[in-house]
Formats: sequence, structure tokens, C-alpha cells
Amino acid sequence: MTAFKHTMAGDRWRHWYRSGTNEDFYLAYNLYQKARLRLEVEPMSFVTDIEPQRHPYLGNVVMHQPAASGDAVYSSQCERLNSSVYNGAPFSILSLPLDDVFQIGGIQSAYHKWEQPVPDFGLSYRFRLQGPATVYVAKLAGQSLAWLEEHGFRNTAKTTEVGYWGWPYRYRKRPPQTTYTFELFAKEFPAGEVALGENPPRTARLPYIVFIQPQLLLYENFHDEAVGRAPGGWQVTAGGGTVEIVENPDYEGEMRPTAFDLATVPRYRPLRLKSLRLAVPPGAAEPAVAVLPFRRAMDGEFVVDVRLKPGTPMCRTGFSLQTEEGRPAVAVGFNDAGRITCSGPGGEPTEVANYQAGRWYNIRLAVSPAKGTCDLTVEDDRIDQVAKQALALAESARKPLCAIRLEHGGEWVVYDAIGAFAR
Repeated sequence: MTAFKHTMAGDRWRHWYRSGTNEDFYLAYNLYQKARLRLEVEPMSFVTDIEPQRHPYLGNVVMHQPAASGDAVYSSQCERLNSSVYNGAPFSILSLPLDDVFQIGGIQSAYHKWEQPVPDFGLSYRFRLQGPATVYVAKLAGQSLAWLEEHGFRNTAKTTEVGYWGWPYRYRKRPPQTTYTFELFAKEFPAGEVALGENPPRTARLPYIVFIQPQLLLYENFHDEAVGRAPGGWQVTAGGGTVEIVENPDYEGEMRPTAFDLATVPRYRPLRLKSLRLAVPPGAAEPAVAVLPFRRAMDGEFVVDVRLKPGTPMCRTGFSLQTEEGRPAVAVGFNDAGRITCSGPGGEPTEVANYQAGRWYNIRLAVSPAKGTCDLTVEDDRIDQVAKQALALAESARKPLCAIRLEHGGEWVVYDAIGAFAR
């Protein structure tokens, strides 16, 4: 994006003063941060190597939460993330009959100042799945895409509605000028590369929209939870501390006063990210515990992604994957010596990396209970891999796993997102 290309040098790129570009620049900054730091773990890591690429992000990334009515489509990732950009994205979803799907396409137009992206007309999508999934292609009703049946996609007999807003878009909550009906086609794919057919070549038509439905075991980003309360669906034991939802301002854009503010066009809307905070005061006898069951017990291969930030270098915190008997099969800990550890049931913890307080860490566990294996990967907040460790599960842990347990025993820790999918 031209704005980034000309302003990335130095800290000044975080501040934008002209009202005409304030909001879109701040949104681009936030989305860039989210992509660069992988702020959300969830199935953003489930779909990789997406083509065509969208710059300056890490590809055309899967959106930060499941698709739903109100989400923007086409135009740009900024608009799909936050419909307020440019006074509102022209296209957005009015109805969607699918659950647990994540949007990855497409681009219908491009802001005339941008060198990238180019529209999707005549282009096709390619991407790599990290596990089995159902791929949905939404095509405009009455539009012919012969490759769908040739590639084995079936008509689901379901439709999704997409609205179009012309200028001034959603100003004063205007209704859409036009409503388009998209037919949904689906096909199950194993892990690996997926190559879809071409988009229509003419701009008089609309590009197809792609949704991915992985086999989720759990998914939690706390976006729909109320601040100050325990998260719904979790089994919480606060002990002598607290387990509650808090706001996460770490990646909000900075605000600076400007003489060009317009009351009708907000120059920045916060991301309003939320996290789960476990805190225990010094001297407390009991730890704070939160347990989230899997959607189903899993004895096949699966992946768990956890993003957390320890508050102190002596936090004594961690999480474990539980068997149906409530016993830990594999545990990851942050100890009071500033080390990240991993261990199996009854085994001595193995130190795998150092950690620093106040920094985000991505923890990934690739688990196969049947094979008795677990691979641990640790990334820091610069997406640098700081550790990778193979762990053999004990015989007692080689059984279906059914929950994740968070346990905290010192000061505080914050969890931003937790996701697990079949592999």
C-alpha cells in the first residue's frame, strides 16, 4: 500500500493528520499489526499460502473471527475487518446460513491511490489447508462457474445475501441500494493445497466469495464476552484470585489531536479486542483455574494454538490438555525462574526457552494421542521461533483428550485467543 511504502520509516508512520485519510490509515495500521504479530491465533494459521497475495499484509489472511451477517466483503481487508473505513464498505453480508466459517476472498475493486491490490476478475484462488475442512464457494445466482461441478463442488441449496451501498454508503444507517443473492457450493478437502477456478473476467459480474469451515475442537477469542465477567462456557474456579474478561488495548492505534476532525466521519474506531485475565494475589493458597471442554473428545491428530502474555517473570502459570478422567496429558508452563517448560503426566518439566514478562507468546501443540507424540513450538511477539520441542506422551496419556485447562498461581497472565482444529 502506498501509504505504508512512503511512511514506514521511523515512528511518524503511526500518526496521520489529514482528515481525508485518517481513518483508513489507522485501520491499515491496526490490520498490519494484527497480521504481522498474528494477534489472533485461531484458524488464521489453519489456512496459509493464500494467492493472490494482498500487500502489505502476510497474504490475504483469513478473517479474525467466524464470518457473520454484517461483515464486509470485497474491496480490501481493511473494509472486511471494519466496515467504517471510507464511510463504510460498499458490499457486506446481510445473511449467512453457515456456522464456524472463515472468509478469505475476494477483491472487487481497488482504491485508486493504491498500487496493490488488483481486482480478482479473471484470477483464481489457491491456498493450503492445515487440516481437513469444508470449502464453500459463494457465486452470484444465475452466474455460470462451470469449474465448480468439474471440481466436484455440490450445490448446498443454501444462499447468502450481500448488500451494496453506493455513496454515501451507510451514512445515517442507510439501507442497501441493491441486494445480491449468492448460491453456496461446498466440497470437503483433506489437508494440503486447494486450487479453485477462475473468477468471471468481466467487471459487470461479482467475484466469488470463499469460506473455510475447519473441523474445530474449540475456538475462543473472547470478542463476544462482557468485560469484568467470567467467560461463558468455561468452568471457572477463581481460588483466591480472579478470572475475568478484560479489554486488550495493546494493538490499538494511537490518537493525536487534529484540527480536521469531522463529527460525521470518525477518524478512528478501536478494535475493541478482549482477553481473559487470571490473577492471584501474593500469598493466595489456591490457584485460579479455567477449563474449556473440546467440542468432542479427540484421539486423532490435532493442533492447539494459544496466545498469552505473562505479567511478571515469576508468574507460575500454564495450561494443559486433559484426558476424559481430568488428568493432564501434556502441560506447558511458565515458571518462576523465567523459563517455558513442557511435560507429560508425572514427568519432570523440560525447559525449552526463556520468556520475558509483558510480551506475547504464541504456543502451538501438534498432538497425536494415538501415536503418543506432541510437538511444541514457541513464537515470541516478533513471530520469531524461539523454541521447538518434541515430547513423547506417557502410556497413560495415550487416550482421547477432551479439554484445555488454564492454571495460574502468581500475579497475573492474559490469554488473547485459543483455538484447536483436527489435522
